[in-house]
Amino acid sequence: MHFFIQGQHKIKFIPEMVGPVLEMTLIPETELRKATIPIFFDMMQCEFHSTRSFQMFENEIITKLDHEVEGGRGDEQYKVLFDKILLEHCRKHKYLAKTGETFVKLVVHLMERLLDYRTIMHDENKENRMSCTVNVLNFYKEIEREEMYIRYLYKLCDLHKECDNYTEAAYTLLLHAKLLKWSEDVCAAHLTQRDGYQATTQGQLKERLYQEIIHYFDKGKMWEEAIALGKELAEQYENEIFDYEQLSELLKKQAQFYENIVKVIRPKPDYFAVGYYGQGFPTFLREALIVLRHPFTPVPAGRTYVVRTCRSV
Repeated sequence: MHFFIQGQHKIKFIPEMVGPVLEMTLIPETELRKATIPIFFDMMQCEFHSTRSFQMFENEIITKLDHEVEGGRGDEQYKVLFDKILLEHCRKHKYLAKTGETFVKLVVHLMERLLDYRTIMHDENKENRMSCTVNVLNFYKEIEREEMYIRYLYKLCDLHKECDNYTEAAYTLLLHAKLLKWSEDVCAAHLTQRDGYQATTQGQLKERLYQEIIHYFDKGKMWEEAIALGKELAEQYENEIFDYEQLSELLKKQAQFYENIVKVIRPKPDYFAVGYYGQGFPTFLREALIVLRHPFTPVPAGRTYVVRTCRSV
């Protein structure tokens, strides 16, 4: 339809029509895909001629693609066709040759990660699921898509909680908290991705996150980390918010944490690195070096560094 809308009116359909067109191109019919994928290039041209960029289109297709692939749409053939057809169109365009090719490669790399993620989420091995989730969220961090980065932080946090990895869940939430300021700045909608987080300012959301993180550090018996975060939160209660009731409750918790450090026996955690080398591993693990923490299972002598190899036959 976008091909038949003329002139200045085309821009009015961006970004609203990106999602519906994406859904149509994802229908598993090869000829339909070949006929409809070029509409994306038409949208890119349209926005570029109007604004000298296609940022709205790019943002929308990345967001929609994530939800569509996770919902079961898209496959390897779609990724190949998207790459081939859009690259052909971009390379023929005087101004979109370079930026267009960069965009296409970005989306193709994203699709690779999303398809891996969709497949591995059915894997019983939760460590693989965590590694794949980290692979996706790191990609979103690299391309500065904060909304999607936060979305996958919470997916990773939930996986850690399922495995009773409360310390790791705390550190994961802390990555979100570090994006926020102790300020009255309005909290953007994408920063509040959990229904339980009722916050209108960044400071309120950061306070709520710190409370939850301290709770997880407590459950993970990482009381030193809980105390450090508690001191920062106490400073806000005492000198910025003037909430002495909350300050009193927090100081009581900190007192208990100090007592736990002295009285509770904790097994010393062991750390070791695992490297994955070989084409037999899934792409999200290949060439990766991962540090693992085992608080209850000591690592045998001489096994502080483990190399796993898997070659495809």
